Amino acid sequence: MAKFNFDIPTRFDEEQAREGVWFAVEDEHEQMWGEFKLAFLDGDNPEIKRLRTKLKAKYAKDIRLGKLDQDKVAMEVFLSCVLLDWKNVKAGGKDVPYSKEAAEAYFDLPQVKSFAWPALLQYASDVRWYNDKAADQGVDPVVDKEETLGNS
Repeated sequence: MAKFNFDIPTRFDEEQAREGVWFAVEDEHEQMWGEFKLAFLDGDNPEIKRLRTKLKAKYAKDIRLGKLDQDKVAMEVFLSCVLLDWKNVKAGGKDVPYSKEAAEAYFDLPQVKSFAWPALLQYASDVRWYNDKAADQGVDPVVDKEETLGNS
């Protein structure tokens, strides 16, 4: 077999994907739900693969019995590998400093789980946000309800 040196395009900036991009989440009333720094949700990322394997083993019995809520695994991956930081997340009108414990509590709220989390998953899994071109253009994505619902 002949050896070729194919030119393969770079789909995303690996450093930017690892270090994360900031996303602001606003609803239809322009209310800020927070700004979130997200790493790229890449299924080929070794850290994500290891965690998914670990979680499958941890929940093997529940998986076999059909008792496992797939969102539980996805949320654990999100909180451990994707969510890196936040700002403008408030409690009692004051900023809540980012911590994994605070993030678990915030993303366990039904309103956050049904609105902000799906929007953030959508952005974290979209390779287009994790490249030099987007960064050079000063992209500052704001997720709104219309976009989350697919109405834009």
